[in-house]
Amino acid sequence: AAVSTLVLVCSSAEAQTYSGTFPIDATQVVPPNASPATGTGMVTLDTGTNMLTWNITSAGLLAPETVAHFHGPAAVGANAGVQLPIAVGSPSAGSATVSASQAADILAGLWYVVIHSSMFPGGEIRGQVQVSAVVPAVPAMSEWGAAALVLLLLLSASWVMRQRGV
Repeated sequence: AAVSTLVLVCSSAEAQTYSGTFPIDATQVVPPNASPATGTGMVTLDTGTNMLTWNITSAGLLAPETVAHFHGPAAVGANAGVQLPIAVGSPSAGSATVSASQAADILAGLWYVVIHSSMFPGGEIRGQVQVSAVVPAVPAMSEWGAAALVLLLLLSASWVMRQRGV
């Protein structure tokens, strides 16, 4: 008797969502400064569309904010060029599609946010972007999936019984 085999293929290259929250402060600026200002960055990256979404807040700047950017690629303690502008003001929310190489740099922790002010034109506060994978909820099995599983189990049991001569 012929035996049918059900093969389920799962792709490891599926799109995934990454998200993270990170601190923004003067100690991360290169070189650091004495500003008491702080902030928080929240980002989400969808690797299926390369859509980067953000919400950046800041408080306590010693001078008016002049500009804000995502910079990279650079590790903590290093500087790099501007990658994306961020609207001035707090909170500042936005989104943009990034390239595949930019997405890879974000996932590697090589992007950072800098909020510049008139007192600190090189950057009053900075925060290294940190993301991790968002674990999706396990979907409930559909009725068709359950029926296919039962059918597979019945066929397997029938095949085993035939092999044993029962």
